Amino acid sequence: MKLDFKKLLPHLIAIGIFLIVALVYCKPALEGLSLEQHDTIQWKGMAKDPEDFKASHGYYPLWTKSMFGGMPTYNIAFQSNAHVPYLVDRFISFGLPQPINYFFLACICFYFLAQVMRINPWISILAALGFAYCSYDPIIISVGHHTKMISMALMPALLAGVILIYEKKYWIGGALTALFTGALVVHNHLQIVYYAIIIIFFITLTYAIRWIKQKDFKTLITAGLVAAVMAGLGALSCAVQLFTTKDYAKESMRGGRADLGDDKTSTTAKKGGLDIDYAFAWSYGIPETFTLLVPNVNGGISRGLGEESKFYETLVGKVQSRELDQQLAQQVGQMGSEYWGPQTLGTSGPVYLGAIVCLLFILGTVIADNKHKWWIIISCVLAIMMAWGSNFMAFNKFLFEHLPMYKNFRVPTLTLVIPQLLFPLLGALGLQQLLFGNLTDEQKLKAVKLTAIVTGVIVALIGVYYFSATFMSSRDAEIIKNVQQDNPSLARTIKDVLAAAAEDRQGLFKADFIRTIFLLIVGLGILFAFTRKMLKPVAAVIVLMVVSTGDLLAVGTRYLNEEKYAEATNVEPQESVMVSNPPMYKVLKSIEADKDPHYRVLNNAMGSVYDDALTSAFVRSIGGYHPAKISIYEDLRDNITRKFNMNVLNMLDTRYVIVPTQQGPQVQRNPDAFGPAWLVKNITFVPDAKTEMASIDSSNLLETAFVQESFKKDIKELPQFDSAAYIKLKTYDNELITYDINAPTPQFAVLSEVYYASGWNAYADGNKIPIVKTDYALRGIAIPKGTKELKLTFEPESYKKGFAISATMNYVLVLLVIAGLAIEIITRRKKQLKNKS
Repeated sequence: MKLDFKKLLPHLIAIGIFLIVALVYCKPALEGLSLEQHDTIQWKGMAKDPEDFKASHGYYPLWTKSMFGGMPTYNIAFQSNAHVPYLVDRFISFGLPQPINYFFLACICFYFLAQVMRINPWISILAALGFAYCSYDPIIISVGHHTKMISMALMPALLAGVILIYEKKYWIGGALTALFTGALVVHNHLQIVYYAIIIIFFITLTYAIRWIKQKDFKTLITAGLVAAVMAGLGALSCAVQLFTTKDYAKESMRGGRADLGDDKTSTTAKKGGLDIDYAFAWSYGIPETFTLLVPNVNGGISRGLGEESKFYETLVGKVQSRELDQQLAQQVGQMGSEYWGPQTLGTSGPVYLGAIVCLLFILGTVIADNKHKWWIIISCVLAIMMAWGSNFMAFNKFLFEHLPMYKNFRVPTLTLVIPQLLFPLLGALGLQQLLFGNLTDEQKLKAVKLTAIVTGVIVALIGVYYFSATFMSSRDAEIIKNVQQDNPSLARTIKDVLAAAAEDRQGLFKADFIRTIFLLIVGLGILFAFTRKMLKPVAAVIVLMVVSTGDLLAVGTRYLNEEKYAEATNVEPQESVMVSNPPMYKVLKSIEADKDPHYRVLNNAMGSVYDDALTSAFVRSIGGYHPAKISIYEDLRDNITRKFNMNVLNMLDTRYVIVPTQQGPQVQRNPDAFGPAWLVKNITFVPDAKTEMASIDSSNLLETAFVQESFKKDIKELPQFDSAAYIKLKTYDNELITYDINAPTPQFAVLSEVYYASGWNAYADGNKIPIVKTDYALRGIAIPKGTKELKLTFEPESYKKGFAISATMNYVLVLLVIAGLAIEIITRRKKQLKNKS
């Protein structure tokens, strides 16, 4: 098949533009620097133990012992054989370095979708840049959300494959649907996959309605089956990820094992999933939605206002006038955050889609006349309402309780990736209709005028919000209320300082509001110039592209800029601690020198114990970071970090505790840690989890083990005390633990290892025996009389089955892609020959 260079040229130009913009924006990456991504450094801390294991064994383990007393590595560092899906994003992005690859991949995938929808290449370039450089992408890249960004970038390509199927290109569409389903699933960010499914649902519904109206039931059935089967095959190419994730979900806090919940009130405990308050922790405010058009509506980012602010000036003035002392001033100084919206846990920045992108989306809603318009609009409206989370509880609580699998996800603001994708898409369709459609001059002018009117109404609503806002957060109001009650003499001073902060926030809003109005005027001016034949279509697109991309890059630079880069050595976890916190580095290295294979560390001097994976880069921590912890371990959180319960710390073999002092972090050795395992004299059976948790608070756990009655069947003989009995740790590896045992009589061993039902097996002298959930979170084993060796191995069935299926389906995926491409080439060749004849 002969290539038509003339037809190929626009696509080559698009690739060139995407590459140049990404290279210019991410220039420090070409100079050998790496992003100091907080979450990536944390991930490297999580992955240090599996990486060390791989270095010595040649493969990644399925279990890590460095965090939370142990957990699967399924979502950390994982030995997958889904090789073909893994290669997709690397192939498309030409193996470019991070973060250049993210932006380039997003542009290419969106451009492909736009070409499938037959959008002019120049308009496709404009829209692709709008999708890739939306402020949310620089924000998540700057903190290191790698799998989220890759998954978001691949979404358009999957939609393109599905649309090709629905346009009756079954072979190429089916092959690409399978390929990109696998590419999306393999990164295991199932929340993004879920949102892609929502979009595909509305695409499918739109086509199905059309086929039913046309009574084209053959296409309805054929296209539906091809799409479902191909997506299923693509997903099964990543079966090793899916099966293990499903397995882990049953044990994690997202699986609904709320053993301590009140079944009368907790729907989560009954049906599974996250607690609704936790799931809706990051909910977008309803007025905050204006950030799609004006980035700093609510202040933008949770950080201090800075030394140039009115807030800082007022605070210094209050200290100088002795209205505030230094200590109180430091406390008040922490109140001066730029962000004042409803996200109480803070935010790294707003979702800003771009003034020109929003303008073109409005144009698309008033002018686009095609089969894609309504599924795009419905998807966007639904996504925005879902993003409101707890701020639109009547609607979102219903979805949370009834939408399948929805309660397994958190952070409602993430649904805004849907409008991030679909706003520029509908905008491109609208611009295509205006510039290259069959409209009369009068219709074009009318469409632009209507766009201007709708835009004006939205700008007016933002203006109303600007003039009615207090620029005070709910936290500010609470502080003022508390001060008035507790210390009325300070109330005036605190009000003055917070009023100055409000003035600063108003300034941020005002500056961006004026900026947006200017950009909208420019954008409308370009559209009106085209309708007056003052600009050619391509020239109009190019000018809009330059203005839009310049706008997005300028805002994106607020969150991803040269200050975010550092020498590569500083982005490794141990080096990061060494540079940022030398005293902590010294303490952790001193503990690391203890080569005993089994002890754990509680680090109370590194912020939140449950948000710190850096300690795990040095030693085995009872803390760590993971968004889906094992549920029973999460239940211990109160006892570990709030009550500081030594009983719990001892049973977790916490030998070292790091505490903050005025002289810096200090390490304290705990002589009472129980060690890796012990034999108990008694077992007390309890009826439920609440009783079990209460029992471990104050009982002598070295003497008595607490076991729920549901496990009673797995204990054939109760322990019989014998002074000669013992258990000693022999081998302690990630997937293999062995103990030397002396059991003249039946014994019951409690192991200082987190109980995990899906994969750990125990063998007494080679004979498999049950593992019992003991002392709420540990493993207990009834040791038969005469046992000499106890062996525990981690061998999850989900991994074995998934690995086997993935191996087969990867070959099927390759054959599908080859067949799809071959049939598409042959079909096009036949069509060309037919046209010539």
